[in-house]
Amino acid sequence: MGTNAITFHLPDKEKQSILFEIQINVSVPAGGYSKHNKIGIKSMALVDTGATGSCISRRLAENAQLKAYKRSKIRGFNGILIVPVYNLDVLLPNGILFTNMDVAESLIMN
Repeated sequence: MGTNAITFHLPDKEKQSILFEIQINVSVPAGGYSKHNKIGIKSMALVDTGATGSCISRRLAENAQLKAYKRSKIRGFNGILIVPVYNLDVLLPNGILFTNMDVAESLIMN
């Protein structure tokens, strides 16, 4: 059985950020649809190899009409914050799908 992987080659040794396009799958916000129906929204992802969790920008959460299902404490360089947490699916460019992923809202990302 093979494995899927994503390999990145950074041409500029000074830049350590890895950005790539992903698709988030979110529940259809309209009434009358099964809660299991989902639509895909394209977005860019930033890989932070030192992170202990995943986050989403407030703008993307609002545009996707996501509903927070809880609030959680996160610790960052700005201290400890209480932020909304969303649940969604994330599809990577190599076809790997992460389902029911908890993502906290980041207050500093655009």
